[in-house]
Formats: sequence, structure tokens, C-alpha cells
Amino acid sequence: MKQIFFSIIIFLFFINSTSCQTGKISHILNNESFKFVLVRTSTNILDSNSIEVSKTVVRATITANNRAKLKKVKDEDWIALLTNESTDWATNLYLYNFFNRDATQFEVIKTKEDWRKCCKEKDIEFWKKNLRKVL
Repeated sequence: MKQIFFSIIIFLFFINSTSCQTGKISHILNNESFKFVLVRTSTNILDSNSIEVSKTVVRATITANNRAKLKKVKDEDWIALLTNESTDWATNLYLYNFFNRDATQFEVIKTKEDWRKCCKEKDIEFWKKNLRKVL
């Protein structure tokens, strides 16, 4: 009985620490306060046989301290943040920023409401498949 009690306590501590971390991150990636700009990159000549085509990228305004915290987030926590309506838009934009993913779609999709209607599910599927590969 004592062993079961301690197992439950440890389990509850684990759940609490995980939700606290996600809670701290949700403060950074809050849809209402998240600041970003779209930037068009120039075409780069890499060598005589290849070029890097210009693209639109997201540049987020995040302090170095908060960036350090975000680098420690686990991929399952990213998915939780992407499915939370108070952090979904900001989290997706931050991931585009962090991985320098082409964000041309955001030249047309300018609001979180538009993104939710057309692209949220597609982006979540992309991140589910690719976060483990790129982290």
C-alpha cells in the first residue's frame, strides 16, 4: 500500500512538472502578445551549380532568455501548444521562425482565424512528422 501511495505521488509530481513547463512556455507563445514580421530573403548563389531561391520567412521578437527556454521544449509539448487555442498561432509561427521554414503562405493568410480555417491541421501534421527529425 505504501509503495502504491509513493508511486501515485511520483506520478502526480511528474504531471505537475510537465504542465508547469508547458504553462511557462504558453506565456511566451501567447497568441495575443506574440510579435513577428515576415521577411523576404534574397536569392543566394551557393556555388557555380546551385542557388538558394528567395523565400518568405518569419522573424519573431523573442528575448534570448525565452529562446533558450523554447529550445528545451519536447516535441510532444510542441504538439500540445499547437492544439491549444491560446498558443496555436504563435507556436506555429515560432516553429516556422526557428526552423527557417518557407512562410510564403502567411503573405496571404494574415490572421490566426484564416490560418485555423485553411492550414492549421496541415501544419500540425507537418510538425508531428518532422519535429523529431529536426530537433
